[in-house]
Amino acid sequence: MTRTPFRLSVILAFQFVLLCIAAGNCHAQTTLKEEIFSTYCGAADLSLQPQNIAVIWQPMIDTALLIPPKGRCWMRLSAQNQRSDTNGSAYLILQRSPLIDTVLFDGQGKEITQSTHDRQSELAIEIGRRILFPTAALSNGPLYVRFNSSNPIFQERVINKGFSPLSVGVMEQQRLLMTTIFAAVVLLTSAMFIASFGIALRDLDFGIYSIYTFALGVTLIAWDQVDLPIVGINYGWVWQFGCPISEAMLCWLAIRFGKFDRHSIVVSRILKLVIAFNVLLLLWSMLAKIGVPVMPMPFDRFSYDNWQDVLIGALIMIGSWRGGRRGERDCYLLLLSLTPSMISDFINRIWDPAIAPFLQSSLGYALPHWLNKTIHFNGSLTWLALPMIFCFALARRSLLLHRSLIDERKLLEERVFDRTMELHSAMKELELLATTDSLTGLANRRSMNEWINHEIERSCRFHKPLALCMIDIDHFKNINDTFGHATGDLAIAAIAKTFNETIRKTDIASRYGGEEFLLLMPETDEIEASVVTERLREAIQALQLYSDDNHVFAVTASIGVAFFDHQAAEDTMSKLLNRVDKALYRAKNAGRNQVAFSSSQFSADAAFSN
Repeated sequence: MTRTPFRLSVILAFQFVLLCIAAGNCHAQTTLKEEIFSTYCGAADLSLQPQNIAVIWQPMIDTALLIPPKGRCWMRLSAQNQRSDTNGSAYLILQRSPLIDTVLFDGQGKEITQSTHDRQSELAIEIGRRILFPTAALSNGPLYVRFNSSNPIFQERVINKGFSPLSVGVMEQQRLLMTTIFAAVVLLTSAMFIASFGIALRDLDFGIYSIYTFALGVTLIAWDQVDLPIVGINYGWVWQFGCPISEAMLCWLAIRFGKFDRHSIVVSRILKLVIAFNVLLLLWSMLAKIGVPVMPMPFDRFSYDNWQDVLIGALIMIGSWRGGRRGERDCYLLLLSLTPSMISDFINRIWDPAIAPFLQSSLGYALPHWLNKTIHFNGSLTWLALPMIFCFALARRSLLLHRSLIDERKLLEERVFDRTMELHSAMKELELLATTDSLTGLANRRSMNEWINHEIERSCRFHKPLALCMIDIDHFKNINDTFGHATGDLAIAAIAKTFNETIRKTDIASRYGGEEFLLLMPETDEIEASVVTERLREAIQALQLYSDDNHVFAVTASIGVAFFDHQAAEDTMSKLLNRVDKALYRAKNAGRNQVAFSSSQFSADAAFSN
């Protein structure tokens, strides 16, 4: 039950198409009697006097004359079937493919050269790829046109565009050229603009689009022969190469940009087959262009390109619709970009040849003139939606990329900040390890030497006193031997803690050896040094230490004090350490657990050493 409406709609649609085709054929047959064209495509040579050679001229049944590959066809324009409603101001308009050259002959078979054509412009007027024949000139006899095709593999077309006043025909051709130039310039400019951004963003989609729009812009110029009035040279063969390139690039762009491989696999595969076939056509055309003998294609290139555009547009719109419904926003952009082209194809391929004649013949309905003129604009303009949409897509992608770069930069800055803090902390830890004794937490010997040098320089500069103390734990070897080295380390750590609790904030304490300590006291004279060292000695003596078996023991310390003489130029750190070491030995020799001072005069030190 659910399939019946679908089958019925398919049957009705098929019958409607057949009816439209029949109506179009009826229309062609009814207008046949009004045509004044007859054609000949054969082996007879009509180059000298085409009117005297007995050939069978065939009436032009359709509105188009197909010229075989590398072939030649003739067309005779006669007034015998001229319509009664035409007057001297009416012109017949022929439109030829860009790969067709024309030669004009008058009624006597004399070739109309370019110079003759300039003097006898009443016989024919050539504007781009259009030729205009005044109907008044046909009353004097028929005119002959020879069409030479330079296309080695495809048929080319000559299209009968019907009657039109000269002013209308010229204006229409000029409008066609101007709009084509405008569309081509926009496409070529868009190609270069987006190519530069694609390279900067390293986005392949925009690179494909640039190639596509460049090929499309060049193809439009070659197809409408814009190059002929500008540079005077016909580059029609560019159209033959540009068409397959642009079609292949459009299919590839749709597959990548719309991500058809994810949601429209069938559409993607068909488009890939179209790409392969267009690549084959391109290679075939290139071989023919360089002179390689190849087999002609068994179809009309013009009709093939037209219906291929319809097929590709329909497939891309189907794939874009499916992708848009599945969340691919770029698919909707692709759908919008091809909508104008599909509307134009519908008007030119379906409405004009089938639907409009059927409505006119059966219902007597025709579109208003202004509407009919509006929808029959230059098809080149329909492709302008594509660069606008892709410029919007480029701006959107650039904005998203900019936002992602900002987020990545913030994340990178946070990571750099965290890593910097980690490195800073590690540097501090390394610096602490390099300058601190691991057991006591006091400065080590290397760090203390740097502090002594620093304070010596400061004392010399500001003429301030500087005291240095050396502290040695009395009978420390007995502690290690009696209680063990672990208890000895605990005793050293406890004494170091006493340093921190007893000395001033400006003083600097360090572990200088096994059980030896140094205490540097800047800006300290003999009186202040005596007070500090005596307080330190008493604090060490008051300590109660415990061994591993909870045995209580006490320790004492001997302290030697020496002063730096900033007035003596020859006094140095090594001499200061030598004096404080001698003062320590003086305290030990005096019975330990006391403070001994070294004289600041070098003579006294020398006497003591003696």
